[in-house]
Amino acid sequence: MKLNRLLLCMLPALAFAQDRVVLNTITRVEAKAGTVVITASRRPSFATFTLSNPSRLVIDVSEAVFAGVPADIAVNEGTVTAIKTVSYGSDSSAIARVVIGFSKDTESDISSQGTQLVVKLSGAPVAGPAVASADSAAVQKAALESAVAEEKVRLAMAAEEAESLKRAKAEKDAADKLAAEAKEKASREAAEATAKDAKSRADEARAARQKAEEEAKDAAMRAAKERTERLAAEKAAREAVVRAQAELAAKEKAEREAALAAAKAEKARVAREKAEAEARDRAEKEQVAKAERERLQIEKTAREAVARADRERLLKEKLEREAAEAAAEAAEREQLAKEAAQKEALLSAEKIERTRLMKEKAEADAAAKAERARVAQEEKERLAREKSEAAAKLKAEREARLLAEREAKENAAREKADQRAKAQAEAQAKAEEAQARAEEAKAAKAQAAADAKAKAQAVLEAKARATAEAKARADEAKVKAEQAKVDKARLEAEAKAQAAQDRADALALAKAERDLKAQKKAQEKAGAAETNTRPQADVRELPDPADVKPALVPVASGAPVKVTFIGFKPENGGRVFVRTTGPARYSVGEDEQRNVVLTVDNARVAMSKNERYLDTTFFDTAVARVSPIETGNQVRVVVQLKRRAAFKATQDGNELSLEFVSPQSR
Repeated sequence: MKLNRLLLCMLPALAFAQDRVVLNTITRVEAKAGTVVITASRRPSFATFTLSNPSRLVIDVSEAVFAGVPADIAVNEGTVTAIKTVSYGSDSSAIARVVIGFSKDTESDISSQGTQLVVKLSGAPVAGPAVASADSAAVQKAALESAVAEEKVRLAMAAEEAESLKRAKAEKDAADKLAAEAKEKASREAAEATAKDAKSRADEARAARQKAEEEAKDAAMRAAKERTERLAAEKAAREAVVRAQAELAAKEKAEREAALAAAKAEKARVAREKAEAEARDRAEKEQVAKAERERLQIEKTAREAVARADRERLLKEKLEREAAEAAAEAAEREQLAKEAAQKEALLSAEKIERTRLMKEKAEADAAAKAERARVAQEEKERLAREKSEAAAKLKAEREARLLAEREAKENAAREKADQRAKAQAEAQAKAEEAQARAEEAKAAKAQAAADAKAKAQAVLEAKARATAEAKARADEAKVKAEQAKVDKARLEAEAKAQAAQDRADALALAKAERDLKAQKKAQEKAGAAETNTRPQADVRELPDPADVKPALVPVASGAPVKVTFIGFKPENGGRVFVRTTGPARYSVGEDEQRNVVLTVDNARVAMSKNERYLDTTFFDTAVARVSPIETGNQVRVVVQLKRRAAFKATQDGNELSLEFVSPQSR
């Protein structure tokens, strides 16, 4: 009986113990080097979702509690600002939540390694600024929908947890009720058995001891049978409770896995949409870049075609001018031959007129020279005005120089053509005047007959000289014709070389402009220290051009050096620099017009374009013009000044420089 009572008392405790679940214990949460590590007592089962405003990552570990982990963990390392921990629920519904706060949207990779959860943070923003700027409203809507979905999932999980707690409580109440009913039934049966035993003992008090022992044995057998039946019933009840709990746990696990799968699917969808948006953005950028490259290529091709057409036009004009000059020279030679024939008959009259004609020719030449000087001065002033007006529109120094060179070349060609036309007109006028004089001389021919006879020998000698001169002119014309063919071939070769050089010059110009900007910045920072760092062995500083004496810098003799570039920089009072293929022997002096002349010995100009002059009048420096001239085995660089200025000459490796000093900086 006492055993039955003990078993009945232990039944509720057994049911309660069966209901308890061994929970997973989280003992540490730490963040280091872009990684958050969560350490538990066994392999964790977890689910994750993200929240925004501010950006957070939420990790829920099921059937788990915290042990010794603080509620707030300050981090402030990388993109992680803080970590919060919170627990809710109990027993099988217990959940340990870890909330990781970020300073900005951050991608994460969560993996389970034994009893640890490892959260690796990339530090890269989830959505790039290009996508956000392109469709910020769509991104905000997607984020809002994601937050709403996450909140719905959280509420559903909370409702399911509440329902599971409710079911567990109901099952526990039912088990308690069954245990109470079993206990009451056992007590009632025990009371009835006690009353029956008492009555039996009273009725059979006089029964023999053997019968009492048999009855006690029977009672023990019945009690054992009842105990066996109760144990079987308790075992069946426990198995039912275990099955119910297993089914509940399996259902909860399936629901959690479904929620986790839905969250993963949503995250994958967001990542896929982000990747598609980034791909579209990259494709649009590539299309724009491709269109820009095609536009630049078309513009470059057009510029090259225009430049090629200009060069062909200039070459054609030059050939036409040379042909016209050759024709004019042939006509002039024919006219001279005609005049020589006339002079044979009128030599006596021309002797009288020769002195006067020579005087008139000298006067005419002087007048023509003065006129050419005046025209050149007017042309120079006009060019200066045009260049000063065009200076404001130029974008780069090389464009200004090329424009000035092209205009100067065209103007020089026009001036030369005008001079030739004027000379031809003057020659025609002189021929007509000579014809008139010849007609006038016919009247005096009779009077000059005696003198003509006396000077017949002189006429013969003059005829011989004229014949020799005509032959020499014919030979010269032949040589010029052959030279014209050679020059034509040379011009064609130079035109091809010039096309290639122009392309190389464009690249060199871009690099030179970048180098010039960098050098200018360096010079502004270095200041006067730059002069001290340059080689001093070849430096000569001249205080005034009047005191300049020719100076030679000896270098090793050998093959001639080539002048590869002649340039100008508007620094201080102006800087003229000459680049060669190696160190050169040079001298600095002045010519009769007091221009500064830099002479490079044993040198020649590498390309014909380097013989073009540089017009620098529109720069606020002392230099007005730089003219390179190749004479024999020397290259002379003549620097025409606007005003007297001190200068110094230096040689630094393969570069010669003339640096002029403005009066205000001295």
